[in-house]
Amino acid sequence: MSRVTDRRQEAITEITHAVTDALDAAILESVIFLKSRTPTRTGTARRSQHGVVMDAAGNVLRSPGSDENGNALPSYPGTGKLTGIVGSNCGYYRWVDQGARGRTGTGALAQTLTELEQRWAEQKRKLGLR
Repeated sequence: MSRVTDRRQEAITEITHAVTDALDAAILESVIFLKSRTPTRTGTARRSQHGVVMDAAGNVLRSPGSDENGNALPSYPGTGKLTGIVGSNCGYYRWVDQGARGRTGTGALAQTLTELEQRWAEQKRKLGLR
């Protein structure tokens, strides 16, 4: 007599891991691109850039734990869905990116996030997700 085994939970877990891995890869690639576009005077702003992957409840799934300056990463609120965050915890990064006092910004963050959306859409297509 054959026995039917319900493996739905295992399948859901495998799919969740695959999606998380794909998002983590897209985030990591985005952080690398963002760092390459950030101007360096002292390197602090570039070293502060990081990526975080969180689940629907806001629990951190993938994170370096700290930036390359040794500073702890900020806590981000949950969004109700799997979320990838690319950012900087450097106090003045906003002005490096957006400009200030007559200086033009780099616009690197907006450009990188646009590319991240494209990479994530490609990853989702590969996984067969909408």
